[in-house]
Amino acid sequence: MAEYKTLPNYEFIRDGLYIVFNGYGVYKTNVEKEIAALDKYDPFIQRVDKPAAKPKTAAKPKK
Repeated sequence: MAEYKTLPNYEFIRDGLYIVFNGYGVYKTNVEKEIAALDKYDPFIQRVDKPAAKPKTAAKPKK
């Protein structure tokens, strides 16, 4: 779940998406296409949650 914050009642109309932020300027989504589009507009639209870190695979030492 990604959570974004900007101006209250902001309407994001780009790339075939229509996203409306609530009265507090908050929008939550699980849709990858929306997340990718909103991440491009930082710092105006700020992501306030911390994206889940992808687990790193530990490299095994060569013998």
